[in-house]
Amino acid sequence: MRLLFCAILLALLPCLAFAQAVDIRGVVSDSSSGEHIPFANIVLVGTTRGAASNEFGFYLIPSVPPGTYRIEASAVGYGKQVQSVEVQG
Repeated sequence: MRLLFCAILLALLPCLAFAQAVDIRGVVSDSSSGEHIPFANIVLVGTTRGAASNEFGFYLIPSVPPGTYRIEASAVGYGKQVQSVEVQG
C-alpha cells in the first residue's frame, strides 16, 4: 500500500482572533515519489478541526490553540499517516 507523507508547518505569527492560537499548514505527498496529493483529509484527532488539501496538496488548519495534537492524514488509495505536533502560543 502506498504511504502518505504529511509535512507540518506552524505559522510563526499568532492569529489576530486568538492571541495564543497559530495556524497549522503543510503539504501532503506520496512518501516514495514525493508527488503532492490533492484532496487528502487532514484531521486533528479528538477535535472537530481539520482540512482538506487543495489541488496542489497544501492544507491549512487556522487558529489552533496551544497544546499537543495528533494529526492524521488520509487519502483514497493510501494508508493513514499520523504525526504528533506541539503548538506553542
